Amino acid sequence: MLDERYFNEFDVLTLRITILRGYRLISALGC
Repeated sequence: MLDERYFNEFDVLTLRITILRGYRLISALGC
């Protein structure tokens, strides 16, 4: 089984990257 703590950290990291990409995409379209 995966370590819950590690999995949660990985999930949060992925979420941050997704939000960052979305923010950049919106900013590019806004220009």
